[in-house]
Amino acid sequence: MLVTLNMLLDCIKQYPLEIHISSLDEHSFERVALLPEGTTRAGLSSGSLYVCRLSDYLRLQSERQNACYICVRDRLPDGGETPERLSGSIIISANVSYLEIFSLLSEKFMQVLDWWMRMTEAMMNGCTLQTILEMSCDMIGNYIAVNDAAFKLVANTANIPCDDPLCRRMVEYGFHPESTIDMFKKTGRFNFWEKNDFYIDSDNVYSPYSVVGQVFRIEGNYVAHAVMTCNNYEATQGLLDLYKILCTFIAKFCAHEWESKDAKVVIYSTFLEGLIEGKTTDYASAQERLAEADFPADGEMCVLRIPVSGVANTLVGIIGQAIADLYPRSMTSLYSQELILLLSLQTQDLHGAMLNIARQVGTVMERYDLQCGISSAFRELELCPNAYKQSGMALHCGVRLSKNAVVEGLHLTTPRVSVFDELLHYCMLQNSYDVIQSLRSSHAGRALTQLAQYDKKHSSNNMELLYNFLRCERRAKETGELMHLHRNSVVYRVEHIRAIVDLGDLEDPDVRFRLLVSFMMINLYGIEE
Repeated sequence: MLVTLNMLLDCIKQYPLEIHISSLDEHSFERVALLPEGTTRAGLSSGSLYVCRLSDYLRLQSERQNACYICVRDRLPDGGETPERLSGSIIISANVSYLEIFSLLSEKFMQVLDWWMRMTEAMMNGCTLQTILEMSCDMIGNYIAVNDAAFKLVANTANIPCDDPLCRRMVEYGFHPESTIDMFKKTGRFNFWEKNDFYIDSDNVYSPYSVVGQVFRIEGNYVAHAVMTCNNYEATQGLLDLYKILCTFIAKFCAHEWESKDAKVVIYSTFLEGLIEGKTTDYASAQERLAEADFPADGEMCVLRIPVSGVANTLVGIIGQAIADLYPRSMTSLYSQELILLLSLQTQDLHGAMLNIARQVGTVMERYDLQCGISSAFRELELCPNAYKQSGMALHCGVRLSKNAVVEGLHLTTPRVSVFDELLHYCMLQNSYDVIQSLRSSHAGRALTQLAQYDKKHSSNNMELLYNFLRCERRAKETGELMHLHRNSVVYRVEHIRAIVDLGDLEDPDVRFRLLVSFMMINLYGIEE
């Protein structure tokens, strides 16, 4: 353990200092010592900081090059103090004994060394991060808080009061509340954290004090964030050096949590990846592992897929935690730039459960401008790969529908969440150019294209009315309730549509089916002009 020169200078900054060292940041020491009498060059150590009188330092001349010196001026300048002769020294011009300076520096040196040794010993004995932060209060003196990937408070220097509003809100809630997250989003803070591991903020945008942050990543994943609020002491280089020592210990905790795959710190599960990739073959053992993780794998389950490729890495943990808070018995993995979740339904009302999931997850998706695909419910773990594909197909359809739908009233639970069972008929129309072109050129496809062009020209909504009329099995009253029209108006509008385009015989169920399929195709792929 080496103590930096900057740390030591903080304890004598009350004195006027003349610094004749080119780069203070490059110097650290294994001890502080008095300059012995009769010292020669061979007796000096580059790992030591020597304290002496200026006259003793000047007497060394060329022999002093190996070490750094803090000298107390003991005589007036006599013209012999050239820059070359003073190089490598820090001179104190004050009425103070060099022995007093030595005492101050030695005490600081021992405090730093003792702090480091106590933290090292505590970690070896399995202490918590909270313990490490409490050990740092006297040494650093400023308020420090550490949050995990979900922006939950992991540890803080609770016995150091801080009136910073963000710090107080985080302590109150136990995490950064939505108001703080919104502020971070609006000011581009998440993108800033993507590019900077260590930073100093003194512009007072987020705090009335300067703040010093350290972002911790493992394998490129944002896992934790430590922030020192300089509410008691300014961020001198010496204080920053102490903070960096503390951060090396925080990093060790992060590494330990990563190795243990603790979901409180990072979203990570190779086990879930093995299931969705079909690499897991021993499903009996897999079910036992799920049970050990308090995941009930003996009932219905479903898979969720949420693309996060365009989302700042620092936000991914918050999003995953928001859903995990809704469904504590879930497994989460960050896989191929997507959040993958395995949810246990544990209910007899599967339809109601799926609708409830779509609504609750939809609220989270709306907040972060994301899309989610949900598979059908399944019971056997070996169906995980199939469920993963289903959720992807539903997601793909949902994204297409949100971009291309030319009619309203698609009867989706939420526009942000696409459930495979809800969109099965749309999924069947995907990814076949020949089928798409054939549908477009069919009688029903041409009729709807013509009707859509008419709507565009006359700013009407005939497409929406016809779609709802067909879905309501041609019941004018129910269609009117959906469209906020009188049933007579619906009947009149349908006849008007039939006068515009040739729909065929609507008494024929096959004709109606072909029209509905063509509506689905148009909603997925749009109108071919």
